[in-house]
Amino acid sequence: MAVLHFLNKPSKDNLAGVVHIDHNTSHAVEAKRFVEQYCNKENIECFTYEIGDDPPAGESKENWWREKRYSIFNEVPGNESIILAHQLDDCVEEYLMCALVRGFRATIPYQHGRCIRPFRLWRKEDIRKYADKHGVEYVEDPSNKDTRFKRNLIREKIMPYALELNPGLYNIVQRLIEDE
Repeated sequence: MAVLHFLNKPSKDNLAGVVHIDHNTSHAVEAKRFVEQYCNKENIECFTYEIGDDPPAGESKENWWREKRYSIFNEVPGNESIILAHQLDDCVEEYLMCALVRGFRATIPYQHGRCIRPFRLWRKEDIRKYADKHGVEYVEDPSNKDTRFKRNLIREKIMPYALELNPGLYNIVQRLIEDE
């Protein structure tokens, strides 16, 4: 919501619209209502899509959701770039996920199809400070704390230890991003 607010400042060009994807979780109805109310208030077109079914047996829900989201992004009308709000903390999590789970060194790329991520060098705490400073309301998805998902386990359990071992971890990932 902070990134949407930033992009929707009166001094900026008007947004073509907002894409909201309902993951069919217990939080989904609240999140969808929240985003639609904001878009109605700001007179922004809201494209809503739903991931209504479960992944095939044995497939990771995280990976399945990710693939479904990218499939949906390809269906969004128009050919404008779709701006995603991934930030530096997400990139550090991905770096750790790649190193610990997938066995290679990488982070979240700037572009995937029509999707771009221009906020990858912003820290999550700075985005929250922006939201607080400008009175931007947002809701937290409680599933982000569910450590049954590998990404959340890395965020909640491993990242604090990794930062304790190497407080410069953000700088390492930032250099990786800048060297792309």
